[in-house]
Amino acid sequence: MRIAAITIAIVVLISAISAASPAEAVKLTVNGREAASLAGGPAVERHADGTVFFRAAALAALTGAQVDASGQNIAWFEKFLHTRPGTTRYSCGPTDVRDAGAAPMRTDSGYWLPAKMLEGAFGWKIEATDDGVSLWTPGAGVTGVRRGVHPDRIRIVIDLSGPSAFQVLRAADQVTLALPPPEKPTGTAGEIRVLEFSGDNVQHVAQKIESDGWTTLTLPFTGVKDVEVFSVADPARIVADFVLLHPSTEPTTTEQPGQPSTTEPSTTEPTQPSTTQPSQPTTPTKPPTPAELPKPHLSEGEWKTMAWPAGGRSC
Repeated sequence: MRIAAITIAIVVLISAISAASPAEAVKLTVNGREAASLAGGPAVERHADGTVFFRAAALAALTGAQVDASGQNIAWFEKFLHTRPGTTRYSCGPTDVRDAGAAPMRTDSGYWLPAKMLEGAFGWKIEATDDGVSLWTPGAGVTGVRRGVHPDRIRIVIDLSGPSAFQVLRAADQVTLALPPPEKPTGTAGEIRVLEFSGDNVQHVAQKIESDGWTTLTLPFTGVKDVEVFSVADPARIVADFVLLHPSTEPTTTEQPGQPSTTEPSTTEPTQPSTTQPSQPTTPTKPPTPAELPKPHLSEGEWKTMAWPAGGRSC
C-alpha cells in the first residue's frame, strides 16, 4: 500500500510540474507544410523542460483523427488512444497499456496530450527543434473514387493506398481534402484528374498533385446543408457525406466509380435489322437495400467499448 501511495504521489508531482512549466506556442509543420491557424488557439506547445504537447481538439483538423468531446479518446483509422488526465499511462487497446513519461493536462484552452502518446499510439513522428515542431504522419495515394446516392445524402468514398492524415478545407460551395504524399509517389506534380458523376448535387471531383507532393481533392456541391467527413479502416478510405437540403424519395443506388472527363472518339456500328420478339410478362423488381452507413461520430458508449472492453485494464 505504501509503495502504491508513493507511486501515485510521484505521478501527481510529475503532472503538477508539467502543468507549472512555462509553455510557449511554437510554429508547427505537418508533413512539411506549415499548419494554418486554428480556432481555439495554438495546436502545439513546448514546455520549459522540452516536453511537447498537442491540443487534442486540433488533431481533427491537422490529421483527420476522430476526437471525442473530452479529448481523452482518439481514433485514427484502425488505431485508438485512450488517456486520462494526471497519469502518464495510456491505452491503445484492452490489454495494451503503455507509459509516456508525461501526463495529459486539462487547461482553460483544452485537453493537452504529450507528443509521446501520439507517437506510441499512431506511429507518428514528432520532431522539436529551435525552429518549431514537425509532425510527420503516413501519407497515401488515391486508388479510386466512388459515389453512393442515398435518400438524405450523397456519399463520396475515396479509396486510399493506406491510412493517411488528411485535412479538410471548407467553403460555401465546395469542400477540399488535402492528403500528404505517400512513401512512393503515385503521380507527378501538376497532374490533374477530373472524375464526373451524373446528378445535380455533387457532379465531379477534381484531383490534383501539388508541387510539394500533397494531393488535393476538390468537391463542389449544390443543394447541400452540411458535409460530414470521416475515415474508415480496412480498407483505408475517406468518406464525405453531403447531407441534402431536400431529401429524395428515390431508393438508394449502388456506389459507382467516377468517370474520367475525357472524350473518347465515337464509332459508328452498322445498323442491324430489327426483329420483333413477343412481349414477356414483367415481374416487379425489388428496390435495392440501402447500403450500411458507417457512423461519422462515435457515441460515448462506443468509445468506452472500444477503449475499455469488459476485462480490460485501466490506466
